[in-house]
Amino acid sequence: IGFLVESSNKQYIDQILELSRLYREGSDDSGEGHKDHFEKELRVRISKVVFGGRIPTTAECRDFITGLDYQEDKNKRDIRNTLLLYNIAYLEACEENGRFPFEKYKDEKVSWDLEHINAVSDARPDDDRRDSDDNNRLQWLKKTADIPEIEKITTVDGQSVQDLVATIVANKYYLAKYQPNTKDFIQVYEAVINYFGGAGEPDNSIGNLTLLDGGTNRSYKNDVFPLKRKTILERTMSDVFIPLCTRKVFMKGFAESGDLLRWRDVDKKAYTEEIISCVCKYLKLEDESHE
Repeated sequence: IGFLVESSNKQYIDQILELSRLYREGSDDSGEGHKDHFEKELRVRISKVVFGGRIPTTAECRDFITGLDYQEDKNKRDIRNTLLLYNIAYLEACEENGRFPFEKYKDEKVSWDLEHINAVSDARPDDDRRDSDDNNRLQWLKKTADIPEIEKITTVDGQSVQDLVATIVANKYYLAKYQPNTKDFIQVYEAVINYFGGAGEPDNSIGNLTLLDGGTNRSYKNDVFPLKRKTILERTMSDVFIPLCTRKVFMKGFAESGDLLRWRDVDKKAYTEEIISCVCKYLKLEDESHE
């Protein structure tokens, strides 16, 4: 019910009234089978919201979810709906009487973003020209200096990133007025992104996306995975609502996770498979169409 109300946007009052009518129509004097009938109808309606007015087979569900692409504006609502439904389904499957906390999700002070789990390589911090402590690039460099394994990272020409960060900060080379094109900063940024697996074409598949509140998302901007992971842990401890499945992503709570510093292809695959599995089971989709 919460999912249907949330996905109806401004028509949520109409949705509530319609669900109320549906509930009343399904009841009888004995009440026998009423709840099962109502829940079945809810699953049908959720399926149609997520999958464009139809009830898919499990194979069609898989094709739909793996085909979602953040770059396509028409997909963004589908991605958001899919991830929200995944969180609801996961809670119900893993916790007795598990319920998604809509009272927190619907907090008027909170906006929700679709967050790239791995940093997008072309989203480099801009030179905002501020010669101050809150300069975007300076903030990124200070956090980068604390990244685990930074001593192992080198630029394409073999320079130590750890040493180069210290030099850039000391000489303010993150500002274009002190170094043309801020060449050293760009080399450091590309080396760090490449080391943690975010180089190349941005991955806009659902395996690299998660639901995150706007405040947390903006707080870490262009951070690489281990820094995002650290932020998520800190925000969770401070009572900020981070959806359970988003926490699971950054805690690397999937099979064969191993490396805690990177969001690898094996993680993306395991994550995508869990989304598909949870959604299919929750909606009780079948292998063959019966429409």
